[in-house]
Amino acid sequence: MVFSRTAQGSGVSVPGVDPGPPSTLPPNPAFALEAPIRLNAAVRTALSEIVDTLNGEETKHSVWSTASGLFVPLFELERRQIDTSLAIRSLSELSMLAVPAGSSSKTVRRKIGGDEVIGLVIQPRFIIGGAPA
Repeated sequence: MVFSRTAQGSGVSVPGVDPGPPSTLPPNPAFALEAPIRLNAAVRTALSEIVDTLNGEETKHSVWSTASGLFVPLFELERRQIDTSLAIRSLSELSMLAVPAGSSSKTVRRKIGGDEVIGLVIQPRFIIGGAPA
């Protein structure tokens, strides 16, 4: 069977080609994780989900921008059943963490909603769209 359809607004008919309905794919997210392929798969999936919260409502963001990158609270990894020691080791081995100068600790503390929270800072080069303001 041969289809003949006129492309919308173009007035051009292409025999044998049915363009079908318009694409319903969502637009590209403004923010996404771009991690090395060697990153532990479970850690990659969890971090991708966490970073993706930046593409939704501001009240539902799970990460925060800092001067050195994107702050990810450890409790967000725990909520996704990720062992935080594994995550820290995996991210550290791939040089994905922004570590404060002169510090041997891979974690940092940040006040969020009046509470002091322990987390990690992912370097901005691993975040597509850059760290949000």
